[in-house]
Amino acid sequence: MGFVWMRHGVPREVLGLPDLTEENEPLFRQMVIPCFKLPFGRASLSFVVDRCGEYCSFVPCYFLKNFSSVPEQVFNPKLVIISSAQSKRAKARKILQIIAEPATPLARSSGLQLHVGFSHCGCILLDMTVCVVVAVTAYYALAVARLVYAFRGIPRLPENFPCSFPLDLIFSMRRLRRKSKKPLEKAITTKVSKTKMYPRWLYKAMDVMVPKCYDQPVVCCIMGPVGFVLACTPESTEALLSSVSNVNKGFSHHFLKPWLGNGLLSNPGDASWKVHRKMLTPTMHFRILDDYRQTMNENALRFVDKLRRLDDKEVDIYPIIRMCTFSILFETALGIQLDEDDSEHLNFLSDCDELADRILARIINIPHWFDWVFRHTSAGRQMDAASLRITAYINKVIDMKLAAQENNNGTGQSFIDIVIKMFRDGLLSRQDVRDHVATFIVGGFDTTATAMAYTLHLLALHTDLQDELLSEIESVITDDKNITKEQLRMLTLTEAVTKESMRLFPPLPMITRNVSSPVRVGEHTIPSGTVGLIDIFHLHRNPNVWEDPLQFNPSRFFGSKNRHPYSFVPFSAGPRNCMGQKFANQEDKILLVHMIKNFKLHTSQATENLRLSFDLILRPLDGISIRCEPREIFWRPQAEHRNLSKARRAPGN
Repeated sequence: MGFVWMRHGVPREVLGLPDLTEENEPLFRQMVIPCFKLPFGRASLSFVVDRCGEYCSFVPCYFLKNFSSVPEQVFNPKLVIISSAQSKRAKARKILQIIAEPATPLARSSGLQLHVGFSHCGCILLDMTVCVVVAVTAYYALAVARLVYAFRGIPRLPENFPCSFPLDLIFSMRRLRRKSKKPLEKAITTKVSKTKMYPRWLYKAMDVMVPKCYDQPVVCCIMGPVGFVLACTPESTEALLSSVSNVNKGFSHHFLKPWLGNGLLSNPGDASWKVHRKMLTPTMHFRILDDYRQTMNENALRFVDKLRRLDDKEVDIYPIIRMCTFSILFETALGIQLDEDDSEHLNFLSDCDELADRILARIINIPHWFDWVFRHTSAGRQMDAASLRITAYINKVIDMKLAAQENNNGTGQSFIDIVIKMFRDGLLSRQDVRDHVATFIVGGFDTTATAMAYTLHLLALHTDLQDELLSEIESVITDDKNITKEQLRMLTLTEAVTKESMRLFPPLPMITRNVSSPVRVGEHTIPSGTVGLIDIFHLHRNPNVWEDPLQFNPSRFFGSKNRHPYSFVPFSAGPRNCMGQKFANQEDKILLVHMIKNFKLHTSQATENLRLSFDLILRPLDGISIRCEPREIFWRPQAEHRNLSKARRAPGN
């Protein structure tokens, strides 16, 4: 494969250059070459002056370091004059003849040498840049045309929908001001500061627009060529999530398949999903969670030891928590204790992070929605490579577990041990095992780490609540190395704190559902073929549902019986709710118990200064700054703790 070389003939008087002679040749080299030297790969692309009579031509030469190394044939090019007197067809035919001629090889490369001369009457300038622009434009025009054709079946939303606001992905979310005759006076728009970070942009846009829709059950939202219906109330959320016929999680989950295959998270909701969901539900049985609890406890103790070595400094605790939850998921999913010095394990985490970034970039790039476009991009190739590495690692562990079970050594109760037993019984294929293990790991560690980081941030701002939590923990937990499920069940304030944290900062800010059958929401009917968008972040902050929604108040969960069941959905709800929510709740409580027991939490980071990103998860862009002040640990008998707890809560104390 060679390069295409273009020689541009330009009259000397246009450039203001004198006639080229032997005497002034060094002057030409001094004036022209430095001005037209560009970086080109590992070498440079230099433009040298060609001798062509009345015209001065700049010839790009690859791997030519100086003027004297230009081959002789470069100085004797074939000059082709295309006169403006010729017809357009004759000009086009002549150009095609030139393009079809064999090229004269240049140094270390071969390509097309094309010289289009100029006449004083008119000229045609063929530039490589123009050709590239035309080719790229045609490529993306075809992609967009195919995209529009693919979405031709999406129905138009009824005119009685409350309003419509655009989030235009094609033009980088440029807000369009439109008048609207619908119930809202005009389409909702917002000015957002320019930034290259689309998730941050989306968060800021939604944070201004969605609160204006709290009085509307559903709102039309246009994103590119797709019509979304945004659920703004618990009633509309219930209508979308509780439907047994609308279990497809939305078109964006198709992008997860290279990573998660046909696992429960990325499965479109067909018959295989129902079978596998029923089959895998026992893996979250309380007897299995008992085994996982010990793993969580051991990793929490290592997490505390790591924080003690920070010498009471304020640090970004998010990556530290993330490594802890990843270690827990790694051990419970694969039965392998994570070694932070093992590059193979860390590469697995790095590949997961890369895939998450690639998927988000694909979601916001409409032409990349099509596999036939995306697989030809550098992002698509990098995503395929990362997926292959993840698959190779999981397959390696599967082979190891199969060999252990054949030698009667496979007595573990990790998730992979359970699904491999199903594989040996003929209930799952090997690909199913790979997909479900990847889904279990990916769906667990990042969401739990995010939830815990926000919980610690909120507690660091409420030191009085830390004292109440410590009192409850001391009155219930007698041995921090052996926390039982009964003790965890008694930690009611601890559970309320984790719930309130997930209300304000849900790990999954938004989820989607493909509407395959019409859904009735109040006086509106959401037609089939649209996409339902549940904005969990703003649903949890709806002032019509929550009193003082921006205040951190865990006590609101002590009297929540009269609250709508779909007003709090951090783990989704309905037929496709999160299967691992008991696992996550248990992990949250254990980590929080050890943190409060061992440290007083402080922070200089105000909640209003947190910069959030609507990534696949609600990610803190600047991290979570926490200072962990070690406590003096003194364990009293359980009865004494109960008396102390009652005294603290007595009036006047």
